[in-house]
Amino acid sequence: MTTRAFTLPRAPAAAVAELALPALTVTFGLQLLRLMIPTVMSVYRDRLGAPLVSLGLFAFGVFLLGLLAAPVARLLGPGRALALAAGGVALVRLVLQLVPDALARWLLAPVGVVLFLWFVPQWLARPATP
Repeated sequence: MTTRAFTLPRAPAAAVAELALPALTVTFGLQLLRLMIPTVMSVYRDRLGAPLVSLGLFAFGVFLLGLLAAPVARLLGPGRALALAAGGVALVRLVLQLVPDALARWLLAPVGVVLFLWFVPQWLARPATP
């Protein structure tokens, strides 16, 4: 009697890519959000001496820019807007790994958060693949 090893069926590359894109983008986006809040607190408040109300308005403005996802998708088209958002989040995350300057991180982290906020509705609104 011979025994065969149990092997899992291999997933096609398209299915893996369809899972990897949102997983990586959400991971990077949440890391950017986690980075933005303490960076805003340390740079904007401690270094630049901004009052607490300005911090709230800055954060509110960043999240308000996330509402521009639909106009951007209409302007660029859904595919290009999705590529811009996902590629932008990855690029901002990579640049933040390489830039040690706190002021540059303070400026880049909100840009990545806005791109992440653009990615989520565009990914959910994309046409389903059979």
